[in-house]
Amino acid sequence: MNRPLCKQCKNIIPWSKRGKDSPFRISIGNYLAKQFCNNKCRGIYQSIYKIGKDNPNFRGGKSECLDCEKELSYRYSWKKNPRCRPCYYKFAKRENHPNWKGGNPTCTQCRGKVGDWYSKLCRKCYRGKNHPQWKGGISKLSALIRKLPQYRKWYMSVFRRDKFTCQECGKRGGLSAHHIKSFGDILKDNKIDSLQKAIRCKELWIVKNGITLCVPCHKLTPNFGRRLH
Repeated sequence: MNRPLCKQCKNIIPWSKRGKDSPFRISIGNYLAKQFCNNKCRGIYQSIYKIGKDNPNFRGGKSECLDCEKELSYRYSWKKNPRCRPCYYKFAKRENHPNWKGGNPTCTQCRGKVGDWYSKLCRKCYRGKNHPQWKGGISKLSALIRKLPQYRKWYMSVFRRDKFTCQECGKRGGLSAHHIKSFGDILKDNKIDSLQKAIRCKELWIVKNGITLCVPCHKLTPNFGRRLH
């Protein structure tokens, strides 16, 4: 059997047969396919003959940064857009970043910032007439009506009549005057769209339409939480 020679040192490559005493030695087929006697000879041989294009792992050699023309190491040379680290940080922004998803969501009307991807309109464009439940600006009017002295007089009259006691559970303190006929329905039925009309509306100031309730009992009423109440 012709034993193989090491390509570097030209010595015969040593081999021990595989048997009972040494079951992990290489077989004769693998032995004949060996080219070097050890890794040291392999490294010396490849450093001389397997460099540049002759190396199976060659990737084109060093290249220059596309922006600053600085010579790059092999780590960055083989990439599609070779850049040094500082230039890459400047380049990899917005649509150039591999994880770019289109940027922050914007309002479809004013192009302003939107809180999440599910919203199409910002808060400013989703208010007032643009809101699907817009009813002509009654909410602002109702807030102004509640600041009138007539409104304070009304709910204080309700409190005095009920002796400042919840008419459901008898609790005192933390009370509110509840409209039996909702505040919003009164504005809607009487077509109240100004403070002057609200002051002249008699139904709005009827004490019998009010009842004193504590906060927990108030939440149990059928018309609690309505936007105009």
